[in-house]
Amino acid sequence: MKLNLFIFYATLLIGSSLFSQKIHLQIVGSEKTEKDLLKTFGLKAEFDSFSEAHESLNRFKDSLYKKGYFQHIVSLTKNNQLIEVTPGNRSDSITLYIKDKNLQLDFTKKKSLATTELPEFLQNITKKETDAGYPLSTTSLINIRLNDNELTAELHLERKRQRKVSNILIKGYPKFPKSFLKHYARLDSSKTFNRSEILKKTDNLNNLLFITQTKPPEILFTKDSTNLYLYIEKNNNNQFEGFIGFASDEETNKLRIDGVIDLQLTNNFNYGESLGFYYKSNGDNQQTLELSARLPYLFKSPISLSANINLFRQDSLFSNTSQSLTAEFQTAQNLSINTTYNHTSSNVTTSTTDSNPFTKNSLSLGLTYTNRKNYILLPQITQFKFNIGGARRIDKNTTSQFFTTIEAIKTFTISSKQQLYLKSNTSILTSEDFYENELFRFGGIRTLRGFKENSIFSSTYSTLLTEFRQVLTNGLTINSIFDLAYSKNHINNLENYLYSIGLGASIVTQSGTLKLNFANGTTLGNTPKFSNTILHLTLLTQF
Repeated sequence: MKLNLFIFYATLLIGSSLFSQKIHLQIVGSEKTEKDLLKTFGLKAEFDSFSEAHESLNRFKDSLYKKGYFQHIVSLTKNNQLIEVTPGNRSDSITLYIKDKNLQLDFTKKKSLATTELPEFLQNITKKETDAGYPLSTTSLINIRLNDNELTAELHLERKRQRKVSNILIKGYPKFPKSFLKHYARLDSSKTFNRSEILKKTDNLNNLLFITQTKPPEILFTKDSTNLYLYIEKNNNNQFEGFIGFASDEETNKLRIDGVIDLQLTNNFNYGESLGFYYKSNGDNQQTLELSARLPYLFKSPISLSANINLFRQDSLFSNTSQSLTAEFQTAQNLSINTTYNHTSSNVTTSTTDSNPFTKNSLSLGLTYTNRKNYILLPQITQFKFNIGGARRIDKNTTSQFFTTIEAIKTFTISSKQQLYLKSNTSILTSEDFYENELFRFGGIRTLRGFKENSIFSSTYSTLLTEFRQVLTNGLTINSIFDLAYSKNHINNLENYLYSIGLGASIVTQSGTLKLNFANGTTLGNTPKFSNTILHLTLLTQF
């Protein structure tokens, strides 16, 4: 059959080259059949060159097979300028006989199906072969017969050798940290080639903010190797985020200003590392300074290390110094477990009944799940963090403590321009007694809008931040603000339910993203006061 087609096309090529005349196509059959087929397949009846006729005829033959014309005949007449196609009778169904042992199907000997289902059936077999590591396998029908209007054929599989990814080649960013391929994307050259899995894993590289995939991955098969090409560009992902809050002081009725500076430096040494600087002042002589560093996949292992130093000062009452070290192990593409050691020392400069100097050592276990899609206006994120641990507080006595923190973030896409954002945070400290200088602190733009930064001290608290986001233009998004919180301070047994409401907007500028949020916070049961309204301004820029 292949020899006959070769002779046919060779004859057509020579004839069209010698005479340079137009090539005509004629479908042999009734006039209605010819018109119907030409119309159905959008086929021209006249061609200017052999190559045009060749390509069109191949597509036509494939279409005939898919429509059930398995007995069609192609011939060349009239000085090689006329192609005649005899479609033959159309078959609505076909019975396939299976004799190839390599075919792993849900039936063993034969299967009957409609001819219109045949292309999808063969494609599914090819996909299974590809997922099993045989991407170059081909399927075909042989010994096609038509007896008493019953169409039968043998299903044949031509299988090449099983493939594994031999090399992963980076184009565009040669210094890309290769550890992310193995431990983050989970691309493993020792595993059997699976196209679907490879595409899924490489797609997750888009979650890395310091790179962009400029085009889809490509796979090159050679005789002895299988090469995966990734097209990656480096992004400038250093980030500066500044917060300014404006509110009225409750005691003096004067303007109070609080602020935050958050600087994150990412992948400047082409290691995927991150360095952080964080400073916060709440306008009431309360200050926080934090330095952090994270080294991913240390020595090409799946373990990442993070170090953190936190300095906190409350008026002239006390100051806390904390150092922590976290080891993180990535168990799956979006899931990691970690263990953290923390040492905290607290100095009391002004003696009070609720604060005492102490040192504390703690050890915790945690897990983190993160799945994000980074879009400029409405990023999609699902994140869950859980930590549980124990601590020993040492002052005059030694006290055992337990703590738990849970954080969850979820966005729900309503439409291409609408999104619901939810963020929840819960922290619990369990102890025989409590000092004010060891309590959790929350409130402010990131934890409870409409309240001063770190103004609420609690041994147990839970918050829920909600936003409904609406995109108005490509550079402008507005959002609602409705936050809820529960707080309990076991020192004075004070229990509060708090909430805040407000409006916000995000504006994309050449300098970055400017966010404005108006929020009014109050305690449940109290009448909201306009003087409690806080204006939060945030500028987020990347460089």
